[in-house]
Amino acid sequence: MNLHKKLIIRSLFLLTLIFGISASTLFAQRGGMSRNPEEIAKKQTKEMTKELDLSPEQAEEVMQINKESAEKTQALMQESQGNREEMRTGMQEIQMEKDKKLKEVLDEEQWGKWEKMKEQMRKQQRERRRGGY
Repeated sequence: MNLHKKLIIRSLFLLTLIFGISASTLFAQRGGMSRNPEEIAKKQTKEMTKELDLSPEQAEEVMQINKESAEKTQALMQESQGNREEMRTGMQEIQMEKDKKLKEVLDEEQWGKWEKMKEQMRKQQRERRRGGY
């Protein structure tokens, strides 16, 4: 496997792990699993609409993508029953599918902003793991 592929796989793993931990933290902060996927999708879509300057049509499509991703994430968390490897693999697949769909909806500028948003989330997660806020 060449270096480029290894870096992509490593990046996807880190991104998936960050989103998984973020989702877990979000669930815990909002009363655990009582938050339904639609509520999670609404929050994500609201933030993405603001940060990416989505059109109403894009926001509607992004809402559906976020809802589907949240539903799959919630099901995975319930089904994996704490199996970290299963969760990691499943989260990677969910995030890759979500990004593929988002790339079809977002324009080039928005996609660049989305990539920066994800990098910022990764950076914040690394800082939290190190104990820095």
